[in-house]
Amino acid sequence: MNKQSSIEWLIKQLNQKIDFIPMNKWDEITEVIEQAKAMHKEEIKTVMSVAFLDGLRSGDESYKSQHEGWEDYYFKAFGGNK
Repeated sequence: MNKQSSIEWLIKQLNQKIDFIPMNKWDEITEVIEQAKAMHKEEIKTVMSVAFLDGLRSGDESYKSQHEGWEDYYFKAFGGNK
């Protein structure tokens, strides 16, 4: 079963809230949506890579991750509040 990404969820929510979008704006909106999906995919890829590498290194007794956890990584990478 495929899960819905946060970007797809946002699109669905916006579609339910927006009554009218002029036809001449759909190409622009579609382009922005595709850019957001690509960015989200890269974010997931990066997070998974960091987690995988930290997992591999955790077998080394002397290794200390540079991140306290996923929230710390997210805050450092994307900003915002913990």
